[in-house]
Amino acid sequence: MLTQVQNFSSHHLEAQKWPCCTADDPIGSIPLRMVVVTVFRSRLRAGVEHDYQRVAEEMELAVATMDGFIDQKFYVASDGERVTIVHFRDWESQRRWAEYPSHREAQRRGREEFYSWYDIEVCEERSSHEFKHPELT
Repeated sequence: MLTQVQNFSSHHLEAQKWPCCTADDPIGSIPLRMVVVTVFRSRLRAGVEHDYQRVAEEMELAVATMDGFIDQKFYVASDGERVTIVHFRDWESQRRWAEYPSHREAQRRGREEFYSWYDIEVCEERSSHEFKHPELT
């Protein structure tokens, strides 16, 4: 079971997501512009939560200033695995974040101090579908 622990969304999110479903095409089609999605899964070492949280908050604020950032969400599973999902407008925006100096330093600290394991997947969103109940949203 995943629990969402933080949610930070750019105020530009709605303007940057592209609808892919229409009444004539309820399944959807591939949008003309693709969002780049980074999925970062990790496990922390014992006793590092306080220092890790400080660095994570700094990175949350820094990525939100990056051109091309759309949004990010953080989850923690009951077994301790953490998942961060970040959406960028394009590959160039994602690359700039990956190479951003303070993010590079946080990556180094993560390997040396915080993580017992991590896995990163960066991919292009090929399709996106959303449902919102009209009475419950």
